[in-house]
Amino acid sequence: MFVFTEAERVIRSADRAICLNEAGREVLVGLTEEETAVYMDYVRRYGLNKRLWTRARPDKAERETLLELHNKHETARLAAIGPRARSRRKSTK
Repeated sequence: MFVFTEAERVIRSADRAICLNEAGREVLVGLTEEETAVYMDYVRRYGLNKRLWTRARPDKAERETLLELHNKHETARLAAIGPRARSRRKSTK
């Protein structure tokens, strides 16, 4: 079972990147619990910004997996917030 730290939860909640799965567990939007664990393990070990990598560097397979999961997550996240963002803009006009 994957558990977000409080800091991760705050950052990702602001971006609307976390949702509850069918079991009531927090996951990244568009990803399963297992995929969320793989993605967040990568982020915790390496971060998303390669300029910040110090001694530890992900191998090619890890980078490819992260890219696949990142694209899947971002596509789902943007699809989910798109309609909400549009409806908010309309209501403020």
